[in-house]
Amino acid sequence: ETVLAARRDGLMLSEDGGNGWRPLPLPQGFSAIQAMAVAGNHAVWIGGREGLFYSEDGGGQWKTIARLPLGEISGLNYDGELHRVLVTSRSSTVIFGVDSADTQWKWWDAGWKVHEVHSRNGRLVGASLFDGVVVEPAGQEPAGPGQAP
Repeated sequence: ETVLAARRDGLMLSEDGGNGWRPLPLPQGFSAIQAMAVAGNHAVWIGGREGLFYSEDGGGQWKTIARLPLGEISGLNYDGELHRVLVTSRSSTVIFGVDSADTQWKWWDAGWKVHEVHSRNGRLVGASLFDGVVVEPAGQEPAGPGQAP
C-alpha cells in the first residue's frame, strides 16, 4: 500500500496504494534524490550524494547511518527475503545490506561498480553501468555486521 514517487528535489508518499498523496520534506542539506525504497516496516529510505537517509515516521524526522562508509548512493531496494535495504553506490564495488529494523549492516564486494542490486532466489543480482549484469556466486556469505570493507 505504501508507494513513493520522486523527482530530484521532491518526494511524495501514498499510504493507500496511490489514491492519495502527500509531500514529504527532505532531510536538511539533502541536494538530490538518486534512489528511494520503502522497507517492510514502512520506513522510507532515500539516497544521494550526501549518503543514506531513512524516516520511520513519514518524513517527520530523518535519520542517517553515520558509520556506513558509503556516499553517492545510486541504488536502493528493499529485499523482503533478507529483510534488508540493499544499498549501492556508483563510486564503490561494495554492496551493503542494511537491516531495516535495527540498521545493522553487512556487505559484499561485487568486484565491479554496481549501479543497482536486487535479490532473486537468495542470490544478489546487480546491474553495472559498464560491465553488464553481475550475479552473486551460490553460497557466498556477506561479511560480518558493521565491519568496514
